[in-house]
Amino acid sequence: MARAWQVSQTPIREALARAEASGLVVRQPLRGYQVAPVLPPEEFEQLVEMRLLIEPYCAAKACDRADDRVMDFLERQHAVTRDSPKGPTSRDYRDYLRADIAFHEAIAAAGGNRFLQAALAVMSTHAHRFRRFSDGPITDADDSLREHSAVLRALRARDAEGASAAMRQHLFGVGERGRLVASLLVQ
Repeated sequence: MARAWQVSQTPIREALARAEASGLVVRQPLRGYQVAPVLPPEEFEQLVEMRLLIEPYCAAKACDRADDRVMDFLERQHAVTRDSPKGPTSRDYRDYLRADIAFHEAIAAAGGNRFLQAALAVMSTHAHRFRRFSDGPITDADDSLREHSAVLRALRARDAEGASAAMRQHLFGVGERGRLVASLLVQ
């Protein structure tokens, strides 16, 4: 990698160590690193549980703290998820995934707690990994867009309780849909 990117080995080692700490790669003694396998069902459940603890809270806090610039950014990310290709391969829906992650991370940032924002950034990577392993089209885009719309409406209305509830409903939906995809990958 160092030769391919024309950098010293130090930044490569540091990047791989960070990726290992986030669970994205696994180091095998005397062999190097490899991409970590998809999360097993029990870890996927833990991921959804963690997101349910953090993201509804962040959405409620964002109602008080997000300015029009943040709201406009969320609207743009929502439009990208609506308008971008949804497959059939992960290369085709890269823009969709990036916009979805940016949507969630912007809400967390607007919540104003940098520690929650950092925790969500690590989780975001894991939240979409199962999609990349399946390498099929995104089949739940309509559901996700509808749920994101509800979150946006509550944020624009500065309805903290509604934003929290809409985010919770979205994450319940993400969990149900993710379980289905993850069960197909484990088989």
